[in-house]
Amino acid sequence: IGQRLTIYPQNKATAQNNSSPRIYTVKHGDSLWSISKKFPGVTVQQIKNLNNMNSNRLKPGMKLKLSDG
Repeated sequence: IGQRLTIYPQNKATAQNNSSPRIYTVKHGDSLWSISKKFPGVTVQQIKNLNNMNSNRLKPGMKLKLSDG
């Protein structure tokens, strides 16, 4: 009682890097651009690099890695 407690906010980028990789399942009508807009901090180039993609072609049902785990 009477003590001061300092609470520091958790860095979201650090929290994401420590967790398992985020996976997104492609839906009809999705594009790399639209997927990147759904997840702040994720770019089209990052999605392509993480998934070893050479083109922008997507098919419904594809599983895309959005972050390293």
